[in-house]
Amino acid sequence: MRFPWLIFLYLFFPLAALAQNGTITGVVTNIESKKPLARASVFLSNSSAGTATADDGTFSLYSVRPGRYTLVVRILGYESYSKTVLVGDEPIKLKIELAQKPLMLREVDISSSADWKKNFEAFKKEFIGQDDKAKYCEIMNPHILNLAYNQTKKILTANTDQFLIIENKALGYRVKFLVDSFSVDHINEIVSSNGSQVFEELPGNEAQKKEMA
Repeated sequence: MRFPWLIFLYLFFPLAALAQNGTITGVVTNIESKKPLARASVFLSNSSAGTATADDGTFSLYSVRPGRYTLVVRILGYESYSKTVLVGDEPIKLKIELAQKPLMLREVDISSSADWKKNFEAFKKEFIGQDDKAKYCEIMNPHILNLAYNQTKKILTANTDQFLIIENKALGYRVKFLVDSFSVDHINEIVSSNGSQVFEELPGNEAQKKEMA
């Protein structure tokens, strides 16, 4: 099923724009050493609520609209953390411990710049889509993408270790994606994806914001 991730922007962002009044606080530490982890990304997937941990590992998310969310914590070199949270009137306090990823040598994909560009264009076509709104989207940091194409199976795969940032200046929003996995099977015409995303508002006019409603 072809379902570009950008569609989440149109489906979920209006919910985040409503009145918000929940609070989530916590601390992120190394599960073995118990030392705090600074600058870890902490966010509620499919929302505009996100932050980074301080030097002491603490974080705070304020003014969160009541509802059920998936809280995600990511930092380079550590296993990802996710937890379903139900935000209401009572503050939520979390103690999050992350385990380090085992050191693994990634297989180097030797390809030309022309091959990378071809793979990127194929990724962009399926990830963002091709409708009129997608034409206004720009991937700001494309080279963080880990792209590979299997010539025999005709399968394109992609993932990221950092946020893939996409801006749509026509609508006035930035979307930050953590792409755990993404694949395009050209033989069976199957597109699959797994990951999370957070939204940010760009400076824009009222006409842009009304178009989202």
